[in-house]
Amino acid sequence: MADTTKDGNDDLSRTGTIQKASGGDARTPAAAWRVTIYHLAILLGSVITTFVLEWKFGIDSKERTKQVYALLFGGLGGTFAASRYVVLSVRHNTYDPKRVLVDQLAYPFGVNQFNVGGAFPLSPSVANPPPITPPSATQGTLIAFDPHLKLPRILEWNVALEQSLGIQQKLTASYVGSSGRRLIQSGFLFSPTPNLAAALLVGNEATSDYNALQLQFQRRLSQGLQALLSYTWSHSIDDASAGSTGSFSNTFVSGIDPRLNRGPSDFDIRHSFSVGLTYDAPSPKFARFFNAVLRNWSTDNFLTIRSASPVNAYDSILGLFHQGLTQIRPDVLPGQPLYMSGHFPGGKAFNPLAFVPPPTDPNTGEPLRQGDLGRNALRGFGALEWDFAVHRDFPVHEAVKLQFRAEMFNVLNHPNFGPPVGDISQPNFGLSTQMLAQSLGGANVGGGGFSPLYQIGGPRSVQFGLKVNF
Repeated sequence: MADTTKDGNDDLSRTGTIQKASGGDARTPAAAWRVTIYHLAILLGSVITTFVLEWKFGIDSKERTKQVYALLFGGLGGTFAASRYVVLSVRHNTYDPKRVLVDQLAYPFGVNQFNVGGAFPLSPSVANPPPITPPSATQGTLIAFDPHLKLPRILEWNVALEQSLGIQQKLTASYVGSSGRRLIQSGFLFSPTPNLAAALLVGNEATSDYNALQLQFQRRLSQGLQALLSYTWSHSIDDASAGSTGSFSNTFVSGIDPRLNRGPSDFDIRHSFSVGLTYDAPSPKFARFFNAVLRNWSTDNFLTIRSASPVNAYDSILGLFHQGLTQIRPDVLPGQPLYMSGHFPGGKAFNPLAFVPPPTDPNTGEPLRQGDLGRNALRGFGALEWDFAVHRDFPVHEAVKLQFRAEMFNVLNHPNFGPPVGDISQPNFGLSTQMLAQSLGGANVGGGGFSPLYQIGGPRSVQFGLKVNF
């Protein structure tokens, strides 16, 4: 039996028998991974071509197997113990699962106990931490990691061409690409064995690819004018856009080809255009009164235009597939348009008649397959917003200035709509029910979501401010 208490970490020996995951010694890794970066820049006259190669890799899988402990519980039976996911307890590691995942009733990482009422000081029976109870067939979730879990590998490259336009201006065209492999992906299974109610599995299952054309015009501050214009034409594709199970469209399901989930990333924006412009108004040189009123004024302009973000259509009634939680996508009926236009929020909606649930097992009610509609195949609404600010500096002392600012967000009061509802089982499927700013808040303002007041896509708003610089 290996001792996990001598280094001061949690005593997990009481939760089961602690054994080595495989043969070999049980050395603690001195480092989780190394990072190697190669940078090459080639200068050809006025054209600069830059190549950046970044390679990140982890510990050799054989060596890592020697450095990992596994908790194997006799009560789990041979089915789960024989699988390639085991609970890890890696000590003195920068990627320590004991400190990464903590879940209620998630064995062996933690358990919560709530006490209502009572008085201080707490009695010993109340103050003592609750015992960590192994999960059973009726309750609890076992968190398990792939014993060969590796650091995700990301390869990035880019080529840039730059041309000067006079002394103060330049134009840059870039191609940017990246490839992600061994990305973290999680899956949540119900009853993976007869002795377990649920299990959360974490492994290197996902991949990603990104390609983009980036154009940029930059003007340095000259004669009071400074400008930056950027345009990006890009496409991001992956199997999962998040490593957690927060969005079940990103989970993997055991026994299913992960390439079935390959599609546009959750954050895939094909076209994005932005303009940043500042202008320092010249002070009038006539009439003392006008000079006192109109000098030291500046304006700031920021314009954002982007295309629509992806929407994943699914059927929430069919959330279980091969005992795993995921989003089951619908089938597409041929001959039906995917979109409708007319008197809808934003002038567009998904066509409910174009989607039907996939066939199901008559005995279990579970789907027999994933729908033929691809992941994130639909698109919602684009966004357009112009923000404007005007400010003036008032010299108070040699080293003290008072600045007055008036800022207006969404000057045109252009309506920006949030993504339509993607659940085909809901009566409002295909309709946008929120403005963009509200949807970005995640309906959880104050609990982790961003306030719509500070997001793009809200109604016109104006604010004033005074700032002292010293």
